Amino acid sequence: AFEIHAMGDVAAFGPVYSSGVLHFPKRLHENLLCRDQAIGPGWAGTMIRHTLLKAIQDEELWVEILTGTSATKLLQDESGAISGVLAKDAGGEIEIRAKAVILATGGFGRSDEKLQKHFGFFDCETPIHRFSVPGDTGDAIDMLEDLGVKPPKDRMNISIFGPAHHPFSYCVLRIMEHPSSLSVNLNGKRWQNEENGLFGGRFIIHKQPKEIAWSILSLERAYEVAKSYIADPAYRDEAWLYESYKEDLEEEISLSPFAPVRRADTIEALAEKIGAPPDALAETVKRYNEFCKNGLDSEFKKDPKNLIPLGDGPYLAIYGQRFSEAAFGGVRVTPKCEATREDGTVIPGLYAVGDATSAMHGRGELAAISEMTWATASAWLSGGNAYAYAKEAQSNA
Repeated sequence: AFEIHAMGDVAAFGPVYSSGVLHFPKRLHENLLCRDQAIGPGWAGTMIRHTLLKAIQDEELWVEILTGTSATKLLQDESGAISGVLAKDAGGEIEIRAKAVILATGGFGRSDEKLQKHFGFFDCETPIHRFSVPGDTGDAIDMLEDLGVKPPKDRMNISIFGPAHHPFSYCVLRIMEHPSSLSVNLNGKRWQNEENGLFGGRFIIHKQPKEIAWSILSLERAYEVAKSYIADPAYRDEAWLYESYKEDLEEEISLSPFAPVRRADTIEALAEKIGAPPDALAETVKRYNEFCKNGLDSEFKKDPKNLIPLGDGPYLAIYGQRFSEAAFGGVRVTPKCEATREDGTVIPGLYAVGDATSAMHGRGELAAISEMTWATASAWLSGGNAYAYAKEAQSNA
């Protein structure tokens, strides 16, 4: 179940669309209980996938899933209509003939080449962590370009966030992004209003050295933040995520060769552990503590309620960088999910669905409720329309 709210109406929320948010007050599905947050909980997509696979089995549908076969080229007949695909598997290249083809290739969030070409800031020193699955390489874009159809740049979009603490503990991520923390770059300088969170800092962090930031808190304050989430009724359904906060912090402090959490008894020692100039970080902390004492942030105008001085050590530095969930779009479709050329003419027998066609998110336009809603709706539409097209083509053959 979900609820639609105006921005700011709920403390814990899900996907953000324009001025509203989609809130999931009870989203404890079985697979969400996995503690590995490296590629995200994936609870909605997993549920849909399991449901569809079970339906194929229960209803004894004639569906063959070839997990080791990848399409590489669209085939056309003399009239220009799609007549199948060329694909490759472990045995080499194969040809699959069909009256209609549906492109369900996903987005292109795993293609460095396409991300750099279309968005221009993925050529960076620190690799951007991505939630996109390995197969999201924009195969639909490649196959259409092979037909001379270029992707529409005005219908392509990317989700980019940061600083974020991935692919590490979600609990530690929430501690890191708490607005009472102090966020510094590798120069030891404060670089943003910490209330920006994952959304507000996503483009500013690109301008920081190596696109990296560290959130500074005292160990005592980090504990207080975690306990505040556990006690907050707004987070009651995910309180279990924070209960192991001490163990999560200690584990990340001990990781080698890269520790995403660093601990030291003094600010100067902490600076050395994160590679920042000790004098610069000490001056930043001193200045920030004065803001907290006076209740006025003259640098970034942080709300006084979040101006909490660092206090005594030991101190923690929690690593943050940019991350991307997905890159959408690249294929134009009609309301029937028919793939089209640049001029809007339909490519007969070709349909497309899901992230390969979805680029409305984050543009302030009327959008599908979520990526999953569009994925399932477009799959339903394309399936029915492709079947009708293939049936008519068969009868006319």
